[in-house]
Amino acid sequence: MQLSPVRAQDSAEPPSLKNGGELGGTETKADAGEEARKEAERQDKQIRQTISYGIDSDLVTVIQTLLREAPRMASDDDDILWIEKTPYNDDIYRRIKKGYSSSDLQTKAIHFFMQQKWLGAEPYVIEIVDRSFGKDNVDDNLVLAALAYLQRLEVKGSEKEVMSLLSDENPQVVERSLTALGKIGSGAAAAKILEMLKDEDNSFLEFTDREREVLRVAGIAAMGSLVYEAAAEYLLAILEDAKNEEPEYSNAEWGASAKALGRMARVEAVGLVLEQFQNGGTQERYQAVIALSSFPPQAEFEDIILQGLQEAYWKTREEAAKTAGELTLRSAIPGLVYKVSKDSVVGVRRAAIKALRQMGDSGNSALRGLMEDPDARETPRLDVLRILIKARDENAIGILHQLLSDSDNQFKLSRTGIFRVAGNDPWSMLDFVYREMLSGGDQRTRRDALRAIGRARMKSLQDIVEELAENGEDSVIRRAAKATLTALSSKDS
Repeated sequence: MQLSPVRAQDSAEPPSLKNGGELGGTETKADAGEEARKEAERQDKQIRQTISYGIDSDLVTVIQTLLREAPRMASDDDDILWIEKTPYNDDIYRRIKKGYSSSDLQTKAIHFFMQQKWLGAEPYVIEIVDRSFGKDNVDDNLVLAALAYLQRLEVKGSEKEVMSLLSDENPQVVERSLTALGKIGSGAAAAKILEMLKDEDNSFLEFTDREREVLRVAGIAAMGSLVYEAAAEYLLAILEDAKNEEPEYSNAEWGASAKALGRMARVEAVGLVLEQFQNGGTQERYQAVIALSSFPPQAEFEDIILQGLQEAYWKTREEAAKTAGELTLRSAIPGLVYKVSKDSVVGVRRAAIKALRQMGDSGNSALRGLMEDPDARETPRLDVLRILIKARDENAIGILHQLLSDSDNQFKLSRTGIFRVAGNDPWSMLDFVYREMLSGGDQRTRRDALRAIGRARMKSLQDIVEELAENGEDSVIRRAAKATLTALSSKDS
């Protein structure tokens, strides 16, 4: 990890940091391990002194690096499923609480705390929102970061402060407040939102038509998340409006209203959703398919979903696949397998794979059949493997063993492709995959494996990493191995 050094005037002993953590020389394995440990200690001291003594711009650089390099794994929808905790939360928090810090620094710090899912900053973040209501010279970007923190970490005790920002003059702040209230609000927040939407000429007086539309969508979604039954009449009117020759509301507002009514289990809205799919254009059909998953399952949904899988618009196919999985619609399995194998859009293929996994044994059997079919295309088969690994599916281990033991390549899958998929996910259960990658892959494969081993702190592989650090066949591999030893020797591993 390369970080800007503490400036001399701010620290009596500014430590130096070697570029990239290279060890250099011709050390023995023991020397390499000891140097790696010392390098990790130097980097840790560098970070802590920058936090304590550096000026704001130095600390911003540190936080940016921590945000960028913190190891993480993503779910199928690219939301953070797991992230390695760093030991610097308290240090950074104490620094910005000491006194004045730039808005840029405070904003970066809040994003860092949010990424770490660290609730320790909750009082400070609520205070920022509270000060913003009084327009106490609070930067809008800082307020947006604070609202994102409260929303993502679902800080329930902040409802009153967030509601106060619904009258803010910045439409982005109002939108983020509405979205946050959908996660942290109560009936009081929902009632206030409905009141605003019904009186939008006064509530959103200074905003453009486009800004008003965005705010209506956010407000409707928030009421749906809060399952605010008192809004049902207002929302049904929006669905009915679609029948008019010149509807007042947009497709996005219609879709948000339909989803909100589904969350409220208002079955009287189902007919309007089905009618929208049958009679509407591309965007109307897309919004109708999205809405279906919010309603209690209905027999009429089956035909809509199966038709949705065949739509020309790829987003409709993707949503139809997602809905099929959420409703466990087993009659869609043949269509989903076809989408996995043949659809040209990767998002559709991956949505279909995820849906098949939600179908239980029958869906998993279909996926295994596709994986074992040597005549199927390589790309979708690797997509299946990637999602099984991300989901920590127990079948992934057996499949990987089988594929990597396939010396005759009966499955017609390239080892490089398998390595690319497995090596991009630092899952400690896959030690054997990394050993295969380090012993049998090309230079890029071995480098990627070393990086993944370092991110996952896989100490079980330290012996082979030390060997590569000392005797790797070229400088690229030796440098990568030494950087991995640094990661394996760090204090928080």
